[in-house]
Amino acid sequence: MVAFNRIFFRYCLRNQQQPLAKEMLLRLRPTHFQPSLSVSTSTHNHKGVHTFCLSADEPIKWAVAISFLRWLARTYSHKLLRMKGILNIMESDKPIIVQGVEHYLFPETSLEAWPGNLRSTQLIIIGDGLPERDVREKFSAMVLETK
Repeated sequence: MVAFNRIFFRYCLRNQQQPLAKEMLLRLRPTHFQPSLSVSTSTHNHKGVHTFCLSADEPIKWAVAISFLRWLARTYSHKLLRMKGILNIMESDKPIIVQGVEHYLFPETSLEAWPGNLRSTQLIIIGDGLPERDVREKFSAMVLETK
């Protein structure tokens, strides 16, 4: 499952032009991916399932990041299908990996080093009827404007 999660995260970051259909995700294999990362800010929408990316170029405070993630999971638990991300946290030199499903946030983990040249916060959000505008506004208010 850990390998699938890493593959899924790289796929979401890399394939801004392709849909994230459930059937396609179940068929993903490591050979579907290239070695470099490219970050997408585009969105996808398939029969109510909507995917979008939130990003922050500057490091963010851990307390602010976790407050946003808890707000997201608590407020939209019934609409939040999946959340995955890599965080650039002020209090850490290592990238922090976060994941969540519905109301549940998995314990965070860290990587030994940043993948490639990526040193920014990237959150991939997959929801069913999740209001992207509201989530983006809250992310901006809590994370981007709280420095």
